[in-house]
Amino acid sequence: MGRKKSTGRKNGLKATARIEAVARATYQRKKTITEVIPPDVSRAKASAWLTLLSPITEWTGLKGDALNFKRRLLRVQQEETLVRVAKAVRAKLVGEKVLHPIPPKILIPALEKASLEDAKDQTMIELWANLLASAAQSVLVQPRFVGILEELAGSQAKCLERVAFGRSSESDFPAAEFEGSFVEFADYNIREMFRSTVDLVLKGGRDASVALELIVDTFSRPGVLLECSIIIDSEKGIWETYDIVSETGVRDEENLSILESLGLVRYEVISFKASSGDDKRLGYEVSAYYYHLTRLGVEFCKVCSKSRVDELEKVDFISRQKKVTRRLPFELA
Repeated sequence: MGRKKSTGRKNGLKATARIEAVARATYQRKKTITEVIPPDVSRAKASAWLTLLSPITEWTGLKGDALNFKRRLLRVQQEETLVRVAKAVRAKLVGEKVLHPIPPKILIPALEKASLEDAKDQTMIELWANLLASAAQSVLVQPRFVGILEELAGSQAKCLERVAFGRSSESDFPAAEFEGSFVEFADYNIREMFRSTVDLVLKGGRDASVALELIVDTFSRPGVLLECSIIIDSEKGIWETYDIVSETGVRDEENLSILESLGLVRYEVISFKASSGDDKRLGYEVSAYYYHLTRLGVEFCKVCSKSRVDELEKVDFISRQKKVTRRLPFELA
Protein backbone atom coordinates (compact mmCIF):
# COMPACT_ATOMS: atom_id res chain seq x y z
CA MET A 1 0.00 0.00 0.00
CA GLY A 2 2.91 2.36 0.86
CA ARG A 3 4.38 2.01 -2.63
CA LYS A 4 1.10 2.99 -4.27
CA LYS A 5 0.77 6.12 -2.14
CA SER A 6 4.34 7.13 -2.96
CA THR A 7 3.71 6.70 -6.69
CA GLY A 8 0.54 8.84 -6.49
CA ARG A 9 2.44 11.70 -4.86
CA LYS A 10 5.12 11.60 -7.57
CA ASN A 11 2.57 11.62 -10.35
CA GLY A 12 0.78 14.52 -8.71
CA LEU A 13 4.01 16.52 -8.48
CA LYS A 14 4.77 15.86 -12.15
CA ALA A 15 1.28 16.93 -13.23
CA THR A 16 1.55 20.12 -11.19
CA ALA A 17 4.93 20.90 -12.74
CA ARG A 18 3.52 20.44 -16.25
CA ILE A 19 0.56 22.74 -15.55
CA GLU A 20 2.89 25.42 -14.18
CA ALA A 21 5.15 25.11 -17.26
CA VAL A 22 2.19 25.47 -19.65
CA ALA A 23 0.91 28.47 -17.70
CA ARG A 24 4.33 30.16 -17.86
CA ALA A 25 4.61 29.50 -21.63
CA THR A 26 1.11 30.84 -22.26
CA TYR A 27 1.84 33.98 -20.25
CA GLN A 28 5.09 34.51 -22.12
CA ARG A 29 3.35 34.16 -25.53
CA LYS A 30 0.62 36.61 -24.56
CA LYS A 31 3.19 39.03 -23.23
CA THR A 32 5.27 38.78 -26.42
CA ILE A 33 2.23 39.35 -28.67
CA THR A 34 1.11 42.30 -26.58
CA GLU A 35 4.54 43.86 -26.84
CA VAL A 36 4.79 43.33 -30.62
CA ILE A 37 1.24 44.58 -31.47
CA PRO A 38 0.27 47.55 -29.30
CA PRO A 39 -3.45 47.39 -28.42
CA ASP A 40 -4.21 50.91 -29.70
CA VAL A 41 -3.02 50.35 -33.27
CA SER A 42 -6.13 48.62 -34.68
CA ARG A 43 -8.39 51.06 -32.85
CA ALA A 44 -6.54 54.03 -34.32
CA LYS A 45 -6.83 52.62 -37.85
CA ALA A 46 -10.53 52.00 -37.45
CA SER A 47 -11.16 55.47 -36.05
CA ALA A 48 -9.34 57.10 -38.98
CA TRP A 49 -11.77 56.18 -41.75
CA LEU A 50 -14.81 56.13 -39.46
CA THR A 51 -14.09 59.69 -38.44
CA LEU A 52 -13.44 60.80 -42.02
CA LEU A 53 -16.80 59.39 -43.10
CA SER A 54 -18.78 60.72 -40.14
CA PRO A 55 -20.23 63.77 -42.04
CA ILE A 56 -22.07 61.45 -44.45
CA THR A 57 -23.19 58.89 -41.89
CA GLU A 58 -25.17 58.83 -38.67
CA TRP A 59 -21.94 58.44 -36.71
CA THR A 60 -21.28 62.12 -36.05
CA GLY A 61 -20.50 62.65 -32.40
CA LEU A 62 -19.86 59.00 -31.62
CA LYS A 63 -16.72 58.35 -29.64
CA GLY A 64 -14.88 55.49 -28.03
CA ASP A 65 -16.92 52.35 -27.51
CA ALA A 66 -19.87 53.57 -29.58
CA LEU A 67 -17.62 54.21 -32.59
CA ASN A 68 -15.92 50.85 -32.15
CA PHE A 69 -19.32 49.19 -32.00
CA LYS A 70 -20.12 50.63 -35.44
CA ARG A 71 -16.80 49.30 -36.65
CA ARG A 72 -17.57 45.78 -35.43
CA LEU A 73 -20.83 45.76 -37.39
CA LEU A 74 -18.83 45.84 -40.63
CA ARG A 75 -16.94 42.95 -42.20
CA VAL A 76 -14.03 45.15 -43.22
CA GLN A 77 -11.06 43.53 -44.95
CA GLN A 78 -8.47 46.28 -45.57
CA GLU A 79 -8.41 49.38 -43.42
CA GLU A 80 -5.89 51.14 -45.66
CA THR A 81 -8.24 50.97 -48.64
CA LEU A 82 -11.10 52.49 -46.66
CA VAL A 83 -8.87 55.31 -45.44
CA ARG A 84 -8.09 56.15 -49.07
CA VAL A 85 -11.75 55.93 -50.05
CA ALA A 86 -12.78 58.11 -47.10
CA LYS A 87 -10.20 60.77 -47.94
CA ALA A 88 -11.41 60.83 -51.55
CA VAL A 89 -15.01 61.25 -50.36
CA ARG A 90 -14.05 64.16 -48.12
CA ALA A 91 -12.21 65.83 -51.02
CA LYS A 92 -15.26 65.50 -53.29
CA LEU A 93 -17.57 67.04 -50.70
CA VAL A 94 -15.50 70.18 -50.10
CA GLY A 95 -17.88 73.09 -50.66
CA GLU A 96 -20.81 70.71 -51.19
CA LYS A 97 -23.81 70.38 -48.90
CA VAL A 98 -24.37 66.96 -47.35
CA LEU A 99 -28.13 66.60 -47.68
CA HIS A 100 -28.67 63.44 -45.66
CA PRO A 101 -26.83 60.49 -44.11
CA ILE A 102 -26.27 57.56 -46.46
CA PRO A 103 -28.90 54.85 -45.94
CA PRO A 104 -27.45 51.75 -44.20
CA LYS A 105 -28.67 49.58 -47.11
CA ILE A 106 -26.10 51.36 -49.28
CA LEU A 107 -23.48 52.43 -46.74
CA ILE A 108 -22.81 49.08 -45.02
CA PRO A 109 -22.39 46.89 -48.14
CA ALA A 110 -20.49 49.67 -49.95
CA LEU A 111 -17.88 49.93 -47.19
CA GLU A 112 -17.55 46.16 -46.93
CA LYS A 113 -17.12 45.68 -50.67
CA ALA A 114 -14.83 48.69 -51.08
CA SER A 115 -12.53 47.29 -48.40
CA LEU A 116 -11.82 44.31 -50.69
CA GLU A 117 -10.13 46.54 -53.27
CA ASP A 118 -6.39 46.92 -53.58
CA ALA A 119 -5.39 50.13 -51.83
CA LYS A 120 -3.24 50.99 -54.88
CA ASP A 121 -6.08 50.64 -57.40
CA GLN A 122 -6.90 54.32 -57.82
CA THR A 123 -9.55 53.64 -60.47
CA MET A 124 -11.71 51.53 -58.16
CA ILE A 125 -11.11 53.78 -55.14
CA GLU A 126 -12.34 56.73 -57.22
CA LEU A 127 -15.52 54.88 -58.23
CA TRP A 128 -16.36 53.85 -54.66
CA ALA A 129 -15.70 57.38 -53.43
CA ASN A 130 -17.99 58.78 -56.14
CA LEU A 131 -20.75 56.36 -55.16
CA LEU A 132 -20.57 57.35 -51.49
CA ALA A 133 -20.31 61.07 -52.23
CA SER A 134 -23.27 60.85 -54.62
CA ALA A 135 -25.37 59.00 -52.04
CA ALA A 136 -24.82 61.85 -49.56
CA GLN A 137 -26.18 64.40 -52.04
CA SER A 138 -29.26 64.55 -54.24
CA VAL A 139 -28.14 61.86 -56.71
CA LEU A 140 -30.32 58.75 -56.66
CA VAL A 141 -28.14 55.74 -55.85
CA GLN A 142 -29.73 52.34 -56.39
CA PRO A 143 -28.57 49.57 -54.01
CA ARG A 144 -27.93 47.49 -57.16
CA PHE A 145 -25.05 49.83 -58.03
CA VAL A 146 -23.07 48.48 -55.06
CA GLY A 147 -23.34 44.93 -56.41
CA ILE A 148 -22.37 46.01 -59.92
CA LEU A 149 -19.35 47.94 -58.68
CA GLU A 150 -18.28 44.95 -56.60
CA GLU A 151 -18.13 42.82 -59.77
CA LEU A 152 -16.00 45.28 -61.74
CA ALA A 153 -12.24 45.08 -61.99
CA GLY A 154 -10.19 48.16 -62.74
CA SER A 155 -9.85 47.17 -66.42
CA GLN A 156 -13.65 46.93 -66.86
CA ALA A 157 -14.14 50.26 -65.09
CA LYS A 158 -11.72 51.93 -67.51
CA CYS A 159 -13.42 50.23 -70.45
CA LEU A 160 -16.82 51.53 -69.30
CA GLU A 161 -15.44 55.06 -69.15
CA ARG A 162 -14.07 54.68 -72.69
CA VAL A 163 -17.59 53.85 -73.87
CA ALA A 164 -19.24 56.55 -71.77
CA PHE A 165 -16.83 59.43 -72.38
CA GLY A 166 -14.94 58.55 -75.58
CA ARG A 167 -14.17 61.55 -77.84
CA SER A 168 -16.14 63.84 -75.53
CA SER A 169 -13.57 66.58 -76.09
CA GLU A 170 -14.61 66.74 -79.77
CA SER A 171 -18.28 67.44 -79.06
CA ASP A 172 -20.17 70.66 -78.34
CA PHE A 173 -22.81 68.70 -76.41
CA PRO A 174 -21.04 65.72 -74.80
CA ALA A 175 -23.45 65.52 -71.85
CA ALA A 176 -26.52 65.39 -74.09
CA GLU A 177 -24.90 62.72 -76.28
CA PHE A 178 -23.94 60.68 -73.21
CA GLU A 179 -27.41 61.05 -71.67
CA GLY A 180 -29.27 60.13 -74.85
CA SER A 181 -27.01 57.34 -76.11
CA PHE A 182 -29.18 54.50 -74.77
CA VAL A 183 -32.16 55.77 -76.82
CA GLU A 184 -30.57 57.35 -79.89
CA PHE A 185 -28.38 54.32 -80.68
CA ALA A 186 -30.86 51.57 -79.90
CA ASP A 187 -31.31 49.44 -83.02
CA TYR A 188 -34.99 50.38 -83.46
CA ASN A 189 -34.13 54.11 -83.48
CA ILE A 190 -30.91 54.27 -85.46
CA ARG A 191 -31.36 51.59 -88.17
CA GLU A 192 -33.54 53.45 -90.68
CA MET A 193 -31.70 56.75 -90.25
CA PHE A 194 -28.40 54.89 -90.70
CA ARG A 195 -29.62 53.13 -93.85
CA SER A 196 -31.16 56.18 -95.54
CA THR A 197 -28.21 58.49 -94.83
CA VAL A 198 -25.53 56.08 -96.03
CA ASP A 199 -27.66 55.20 -99.07
CA LEU A 200 -27.96 58.90 -99.90
CA VAL A 201 -24.20 59.42 -99.62
CA LEU A 202 -23.38 56.43 -101.86
CA LYS A 203 -26.00 57.27 -104.49
CA GLY A 204 -24.60 60.78 -104.63
CA GLY A 205 -21.54 59.36 -106.33
CA ARG A 206 -19.24 59.73 -103.35
CA ASP A 207 -16.57 57.15 -102.62
CA ALA A 208 -17.31 54.43 -100.05
CA SER A 209 -14.53 55.87 -97.89
CA VAL A 210 -16.66 59.00 -97.41
CA ALA A 211 -19.57 56.88 -96.17
CA LEU A 212 -17.24 54.96 -93.84
CA GLU A 213 -15.90 58.21 -92.40
CA LEU A 214 -19.48 59.31 -91.70
CA ILE A 215 -20.19 56.01 -89.91
CA VAL A 216 -17.05 56.25 -87.79
CA ASP A 217 -17.77 59.85 -86.77
CA THR A 218 -21.40 59.08 -85.92
CA PHE A 219 -20.69 55.98 -83.82
CA SER A 220 -17.67 57.44 -82.02
CA ARG A 221 -19.12 59.73 -79.38
CA PRO A 222 -19.95 59.72 -75.65
CA GLY A 223 -22.04 56.66 -74.81
CA VAL A 224 -21.16 54.73 -77.99
CA LEU A 225 -18.19 52.62 -79.07
CA LEU A 226 -17.80 51.46 -82.68
CA GLU A 227 -16.10 48.07 -82.72
CA CYS A 228 -16.01 47.49 -86.47
CA SER A 229 -17.60 48.75 -89.71
CA ILE A 230 -17.34 47.34 -93.22
CA ILE A 231 -18.49 48.64 -96.63
CA ILE A 232 -18.08 46.23 -99.56
CA ASP A 233 -18.37 47.52 -103.12
CA SER A 234 -19.82 44.42 -104.83
CA GLU A 235 -19.10 45.83 -108.31
CA LYS A 236 -15.45 46.67 -107.79
CA GLY A 237 -14.76 44.12 -105.07
CA ILE A 238 -13.29 46.83 -102.83
CA TRP A 239 -13.58 46.77 -99.05
CA GLU A 240 -13.52 49.83 -96.82
CA THR A 241 -13.10 48.84 -93.18
CA TYR A 242 -12.70 50.31 -89.72
CA ASP A 243 -11.51 48.19 -86.79
CA ILE A 244 -11.04 49.71 -83.34
CA VAL A 245 -8.27 47.28 -82.35
CA SER A 246 -6.22 48.29 -85.41
CA GLU A 247 -6.91 51.96 -84.70
CA THR A 248 -6.18 52.01 -80.96
CA GLY A 249 -4.24 48.82 -80.21
CA VAL A 250 -6.62 48.16 -77.29
CA ARG A 251 -8.40 44.80 -77.06
CA ASP A 252 -11.50 45.15 -74.91
CA GLU A 253 -13.64 42.20 -76.05
CA GLU A 254 -13.58 40.43 -72.67
CA ASN A 255 -14.19 43.61 -70.68
CA LEU A 256 -17.07 44.61 -72.95
CA SER A 257 -18.63 41.17 -72.60
CA ILE A 258 -18.52 41.51 -68.81
CA LEU A 259 -20.06 44.99 -68.98
CA GLU A 260 -22.80 43.60 -71.21
CA SER A 261 -23.48 40.75 -68.76
CA LEU A 262 -23.96 43.34 -66.00
CA GLY A 263 -26.48 45.23 -68.13
CA LEU A 264 -24.34 48.38 -68.50
CA VAL A 265 -23.82 48.21 -72.28
CA ARG A 266 -25.64 46.59 -75.20
CA TYR A 267 -24.08 45.07 -78.32
CA GLU A 268 -25.75 45.89 -81.65
CA VAL A 269 -25.17 44.76 -85.25
CA ILE A 270 -26.75 46.60 -88.19
CA SER A 271 -26.31 45.29 -91.74
CA PHE A 272 -28.02 46.25 -95.00
CA LYS A 273 -27.51 46.61 -98.74
CA ALA A 274 -27.30 50.02 -100.38
CA SER A 275 -27.77 50.30 -104.14
CA SER A 276 -25.40 52.38 -106.24
CA GLY A 277 -27.78 52.94 -109.17
CA ASP A 278 -30.60 51.37 -111.17
CA ASP A 279 -29.04 47.92 -111.23
CA LYS A 280 -30.20 46.32 -107.96
CA ARG A 281 -27.65 43.53 -108.33
CA LEU A 282 -24.87 46.02 -107.83
CA GLY A 283 -24.26 48.17 -104.83
CA TYR A 284 -22.76 48.05 -101.38
CA GLU A 285 -22.99 45.79 -98.36
CA VAL A 286 -22.80 47.94 -95.24
CA SER A 287 -22.45 46.77 -91.64
CA ALA A 288 -21.64 48.25 -88.26
CA TYR A 289 -20.87 46.47 -84.99
CA TYR A 290 -21.04 48.66 -81.91
CA TYR A 291 -21.76 48.98 -78.19
CA HIS A 292 -23.87 51.64 -76.53
CA LEU A 293 -24.75 52.41 -72.93
CA THR A 294 -28.02 51.09 -71.58
CA ARG A 295 -30.28 53.19 -69.38
CA LEU A 296 -28.78 51.38 -66.39
CA GLY A 297 -25.29 52.15 -67.71
CA VAL A 298 -26.07 55.87 -68.00
CA GLU A 299 -27.45 56.06 -64.47
CA PHE A 300 -24.55 54.02 -63.08
CA CYS A 301 -21.99 56.37 -64.68
CA LYS A 302 -23.85 59.44 -63.37
CA VAL A 303 -23.30 58.06 -59.86
CA CYS A 304 -19.89 56.36 -60.03
CA SER A 305 -18.27 58.75 -62.52
CA LYS A 306 -20.10 61.85 -61.34
CA SER A 307 -17.12 64.19 -61.68
CA ARG A 308 -16.69 63.21 -65.35
CA VAL A 309 -20.39 63.80 -66.05
CA ASP A 310 -20.23 67.18 -64.30
CA GLU A 311 -17.41 68.23 -66.66
CA LEU A 312 -19.49 67.26 -69.70
CA GLU A 313 -22.43 69.32 -68.44
CA LYS A 314 -20.20 72.38 -68.18
CA VAL A 315 -19.35 72.06 -71.89
CA ASP A 316 -23.04 71.72 -72.78
CA PHE A 317 -23.85 74.84 -70.76
CA ILE A 318 -21.22 76.89 -72.61
CA SER A 319 -22.52 75.65 -75.99
CA ARG A 320 -26.08 76.63 -75.09
CA GLN A 321 -24.89 80.06 -74.01
CA LYS A 322 -23.26 80.45 -77.42
CA LYS A 323 -26.49 79.24 -79.08
CA VAL A 324 -24.72 76.35 -80.79
CA THR A 325 -27.13 73.90 -82.44
CA ARG A 326 -26.75 70.24 -81.63
CA ARG A 327 -26.68 67.83 -84.58
CA LEU A 328 -28.40 64.48 -84.19
CA PRO A 329 -26.83 61.15 -85.28
CA PHE A 330 -26.45 60.90 -89.07
CA GLU A 331 -27.71 64.45 -89.54
CA LEU A 332 -25.84 65.78 -92.57
CA ALA A 333 -24.41 69.30 -92.51
